[in-house]
Amino acid sequence: MSEDKKHEEDRTPGRVCWNELMSTDVEASKKFYGELIGWTFEEMPMPGGMTYTSANSADGRPAAGFMQMSPDAEGMPTCWGSYITVESVAASVEKAKSLGANIVKDVTELPMGKFAFIADPQGGVIGLWEFGESEC
Repeated sequence: MSEDKKHEEDRTPGRVCWNELMSTDVEASKKFYGELIGWTFEEMPMPGGMTYTSANSADGRPAAGFMQMSPDAEGMPTCWGSYITVESVAASVEKAKSLGANIVKDVTELPMGKFAFIADPQGGVIGLWEFGESEC
């Protein structure tokens, strides 16, 4: 694989494209995964005074994201979430609703794409991700 291709995102619909840790203590999570896996971390300021932490593998590729859990999620444990690539988040949300899903977080637009969270009829929560024009 060429060096240029090694760092490209796989935008194939239906693939898990990103994993994110919602943590009650991001610093403790960074310490644990840094020591366990060898990840390094890069912090990025976000709107509203939040910080997003990119966990990077040994070759420098982004491997996952870490976010501090918001105060309104009190009582919720630290948890991992995954995103599946879709061609259209809006269309996928509508189809999911027709198949019995509950919408946990409706379509939200970011500079790098759009996402939503759905709960399948059994209660399993997953993120849907539509890549934007620019790379993450």
